[in-house]
Amino acid sequence: MDPTWGKNRSLKTQMMFDAVKNSNKNFKDKTLICLGGGCGRNADALRSLGFSKVVNADINPKHLAIGERYYKEVEHIELDRDKPVDGYDYFFYEDIFDEAFNWHTLSNIAKWNAVSDHALSYYDYTIYKFNCKRLDQSYKQPEELGNKYIKKKFGEGNLQIMADFSQVEDLETESYRLSLIDFKINVPKITSHSYQAIGQTEHWVDNIPVGFKATLINHGLNKN
Repeated sequence: MDPTWGKNRSLKTQMMFDAVKNSNKNFKDKTLICLGGGCGRNADALRSLGFSKVVNADINPKHLAIGERYYKEVEHIELDRDKPVDGYDYFFYEDIFDEAFNWHTLSNIAKWNAVSDHALSYYDYTIYKFNCKRLDQSYKQPEELGNKYIKKKFGEGNLQIMADFSQVEDLETESYRLSLIDFKINVPKITSHSYQAIGQTEHWVDNIPVGFKATLINHGLNKN
């Protein structure tokens, strides 16, 4: 389903608003552009933090048309977020709250850092360490070559997993703060469990977290 309509949007909006509000940056009379903003719910919520102008940017004209109808205090523009434009004091890359740990998102934030300041200087991800009989049994080949390939892919940091907590066993979590300025990341290889992933809560029931979306990093991460 289109994320504009799902994914517990009100909870995601509150998470986003609290993070920006608590960033200890001076937004008074500054301009802000929200990238990948859909219909502009988040952009509209951020107006109360003192910005002189908030712009909602999205590549889908249908989303923008909805925003122009419901969020009239926000300026709505069609924009490809892969191509940074200057002229704004701050930018906010909304997919950081939706795409778990995603290299494309982080790469785009780095590009936009050259023309503006991100509303957040860091982001708190969660590292999930777990065992999972379902993964063990689903990804098992009779040939050793296939098993080596699966092991390699599960460790490279390119595959995402989305699961309820009930679908994994022996789950342990820890917070990982990633700088959105230098993007230095160092997570060691997993040794205590079969699987390791970095991401964030993705599903709630009655406002209680029940699942996560994360990128598998069994071999760890050591990148800049």
